[in-house]
Amino acid sequence: MRPLLFFLLFFTQASSIAQERTQSESTRAPPAEASPGCVSVVVDGQAALSYDCLSQQMQPKPGPSTPGVGSEAIIQKGPNAMGLVNPATTSNRMGSNFGTSAYPQRPPRPITSSPFAAPSP
Repeated sequence: MRPLLFFLLFFTQASSIAQERTQSESTRAPPAEASPGCVSVVVDGQAALSYDCLSQQMQPKPGPSTPGVGSEAIIQKGPNAMGLVNPATTSNRMGSNFGTSAYPQRPPRPITSSPFAAPSP
């Protein structure tokens, strides 16, 4: 019985503290940094919008640099990372035929004799 009463007392105490916190947070004044919002004025039946206020609200918020689009990261990569051809790698692949032939330089094929064939004289 005693633990039940202790639990109920604790529960009511905690809920009253939580209510006081929410009431105190809701009665706080808005921060000074908050913009008041745009006001449209009606003069002689014509609505005049506050374009200065609207344009200020449309400006990006100052802060840390915004992340760029994905294509910016691709531009920063080197041509080898993207699989593009550059003169250095092409020259290495073509060997002495670079600039003279469309076929890359290859060593001559080794001449091997078959162990099953008769030797040629």
